[in-house]
Amino acid sequence: MPNYRAFVPYIALLLPFNTMIKIAMEAHKASQRVKHYALVSMSKMLLGFMVGALLAWQAGLGAVAPFAGLLFASAFLVIIEGRWLLKQAAGGQSDKKTRRAWLSYGIPTAIALMLDMLLSSGDRFFIAYFIDEAAVGGYAAGYGVADKTVLVLCAWVAMAGSPLMMAAYEKGGRAAAQAQSRNFVTMLLLVGLPAATGLALVADPLAEAMIGENVRAQAKKIIPWIAFAGLFNGLLIHYFSESFNLAHKTRTRALLMLVPLVMNIVLNIILIPIYGVMGAVISTLACYITAVVLLGMVGRQYVRLGIPVKNTVLIIIACAAMWPVIALVPAYGSWTELLVKAAAGGSVYASMIYMLNVANTRQFARKIIAKFIMTKLV
Repeated sequence: MPNYRAFVPYIALLLPFNTMIKIAMEAHKASQRVKHYALVSMSKMLLGFMVGALLAWQAGLGAVAPFAGLLFASAFLVIIEGRWLLKQAAGGQSDKKTRRAWLSYGIPTAIALMLDMLLSSGDRFFIAYFIDEAAVGGYAAGYGVADKTVLVLCAWVAMAGSPLMMAAYEKGGRAAAQAQSRNFVTMLLLVGLPAATGLALVADPLAEAMIGENVRAQAKKIIPWIAFAGLFNGLLIHYFSESFNLAHKTRTRALLMLVPLVMNIVLNIILIPIYGVMGAVISTLACYITAVVLLGMVGRQYVRLGIPVKNTVLIIIACAAMWPVIALVPAYGSWTELLVKAAAGGSVYASMIYMLNVANTRQFARKIIAKFIMTKLV
């Protein structure tokens, strides 16, 4: 059993460092510096992982090593991004009215995100109460692999899509934002839906490759469901919440998030004693679907976000085509099976998207090929 007190100093230092990095990343996002945003995000993860692994191997830090690695990566990025922030802030001024407007917008947004975090993590307390802590380990392992993978992909799409939709709203109002929103949600579905489908179809080899044997069996069962819960969560955070952000109705958004949170508590109390861990999975998926529908319906009175029905149906068809091909791949086990199935499913999905010409994919692909050929010729 690790000494949890040893984690506290690292977490205490990570909080202000991560806040500074997050401020810089949001500034890059607002300025549509997508490459720099992605570079900072990936650098933090990769550098933190490498340093953490090195410390665990050479310094014997054990369970503390990942936190020490993240702290090193964060401190390194704070030096770089902090200097950039100070340079950008030089000569800037604010007044009481502006600060009040920021607080009235930002505090409800923070509360809404906190409620979303409670929605995604609160079920662990009920699992521990109604079952045991060992069940929490299996649930958390499967949840972390499936949910975070889809959420990260949705966040990367939102890096480019969200600022563009905000710019459209500022320049052309609701109509322009609605037109831009169709492109945004199409990209979210183009990336998020096949990711969730793929995770569901490779749950067994994924669990064998990335999850410990003692919690693997439970994780295999929940990965397919949580993958789609992660997709709805991604749509909730990065798309349907934008109606409230654009219209400065963040308080309404925070109040609406109480509905799925209370619903999650009630469903967990009812379902976990009956269905065990799968009761928490059912509750999570049902609550995220409810949140998406609720925010989508209420948000339409502020900014009517587009829903491209044709493209959505075509993306679903392309995702469905992955299943028979992945099912034919032999059960090699672990990484081999995972990589072969991922390659097979990805190839089929890309081919179907091209054949169905979702979001003018053919034209985009031809431009890329033509540009590549011209580059080689020059």
